[in-house]
Amino acid sequence: MNDIASQNNFSTFNLTERQRYISEQLEKYNLLAKSENFGSLYTTGLEVLETPLKAKLSLSAHCLREILEKLPEAVAGITATIKQDDRDTLNRVRNTWTTIIAHPAWQDLSWETKVIDAALGGFLKDFDLFHKAGTMTGPSRRDLKEKLIRHLNKTHPELSAGFIDAMVARWNKIEKYMKSTSHNGGTTKKDFEEYLNKFDDLLFDLFKQPVLENVDEIDAIIAEGEKR
Repeated sequence: MNDIASQNNFSTFNLTERQRYISEQLEKYNLLAKSENFGSLYTTGLEVLETPLKAKLSLSAHCLREILEKLPEAVAGITATIKQDDRDTLNRVRNTWTTIIAHPAWQDLSWETKVIDAALGGFLKDFDLFHKAGTMTGPSRRDLKEKLIRHLNKTHPELSAGFIDAMVARWNKIEKYMKSTSHNGGTTKKDFEEYLNKFDDLLFDLFKQPVLENVDEIDAIIAEGEKR
C-alpha cells in the first residue's frame, strides 16, 4: 500500500494534531520480525481513505487491525500463544481433573492397574502428564493487551482491574469491527468514520498519560477532539 501512496501523491494529505501525535508515538515501535513501524502503518491506513479505490475502507481497516493485533506483541517482544477462551476452557479441565485424581480411588496413578478400557487408560496417563507439564500456559492476546496498557501507564502502577478491563473491552470491540471490515467489507462510510474516531480515542488514551508532560499540549489535543 505504500506503493499506492507514492503513485497517488499524498503530499497534500494532512493529519490532525491528534493523529500526528498518535503517529509519532506509534513510530517508536516496529512490527515483530519486520522493519516497518506502526506509525507508517497508521498513516498508510489514513492515506488510503483519500484514494478513489473501491476497497479503501477494507484496506484502511486492515492497517488499523494490524496495529491493534500486533502492537501488544511488539511491545512485549513475544507473540500470543493461546486464546483467552481456550485458556479458560483448559483451566476448567484442569480443575475438574484435579478434583478427579484427588478422589481416594484414584490415588494410584498407575493407570494399567485400573479396570478400564486400554485406550482410555492410555489417554488418561498421557493427559496426566499434559496436566502436570502445564502445556499451553503462554500469554493470551488479552494478557499482552494488559501488559501494553501497564507498560504505557508505568508511572501509574495503581491501575485498577476495572480500568484495565474497560480498556481491553474498548480495544476488542474496535478490533472486531476492523477485522470484519478488512475481511468482508459490508460497512458504511459513516460507521467506518465512527470506528476510526473510536480507534483514535483509544490510541490517544493509551499514549497520553505517561508520554505527554506539557499540559497545554494535552488540552489542545483534547479540545480538537471535542470539536468533532
